Amino acid sequence: MAVVLIVPAVLWTRAEGARLRPRLSGVLNSAGDGAVLFLRTLALRACLVANVVLATYMGVEVLAAYQVVNSSWNFVLNMLDAIGIAGQTLVAAQNWCPVQEDEAMRLTRIAGRAGLCGGTVIGIGLMIAGWCASPLFSQSIEIQHLLTVGMVVVGVTLPLAGWMWAVDGILIGAGDYRYLALTCTATAAIYVPCLAVIGWICDAMQASSALRMALLWLAVNLLFVGLRAIFNGFRIGTSTWLHIAH
Repeated sequence: MAVVLIVPAVLWTRAEGARLRPRLSGVLNSAGDGAVLFLRTLALRACLVANVVLATYMGVEVLAAYQVVNSSWNFVLNMLDAIGIAGQTLVAAQNWCPVQEDEAMRLTRIAGRAGLCGGTVIGIGLMIAGWCASPLFSQSIEIQHLLTVGMVVVGVTLPLAGWMWAVDGILIGAGDYRYLALTCTATAAIYVPCLAVIGWICDAMQASSALRMALLWLAVNLLFVGLRAIFNGFRIGTSTWLHIAH
């Protein structure tokens, strides 16, 4: 992989007459972007760790089922992320030319719809897998049931994730790092306390493991993903992000 990445970079550098030697100004510019993206990633990781904490608090069966559903969720998100990357590339090609703003917005809407449709199709497949494939992961009937519950909840809510991931990828491609870092931090500040409240409510209600599993994944997909969808939707409704890279 290193060879595949490095060799073209060297060839392109020579073709453009650029120098391979690093420049301090370029390194500092990249570090500035990297620091903001690190803050964004840290906020998102805090949310994901909080999910594991709540799943652990909910019991061994819920935690076991959560691990399988979470792995499946991450797997299908990579498929949805591919839509975001494609949209990101198409929009970026328009973003360098101010007169192409309308086209960039049109492509953004198309990418969002593609993410929504992709999430719908993949979500249906995930629900089917939840019903049919749960015995492959555990001999416990209880855990199999929890797997099905989690997969169904994720499958039903995946269209929202598909749309959000497509738009999120486009904003990253536009270099809107500071906005994403700010909104992801705000998401974490809202989301983590909400998980604590969900845990408290489940204890107060003496909720079943199935209900706990459903509430956990509803929180992930309607709060964690939903809040980011709201923030990203508000952003692409303006033209501000189109001028970040200029």
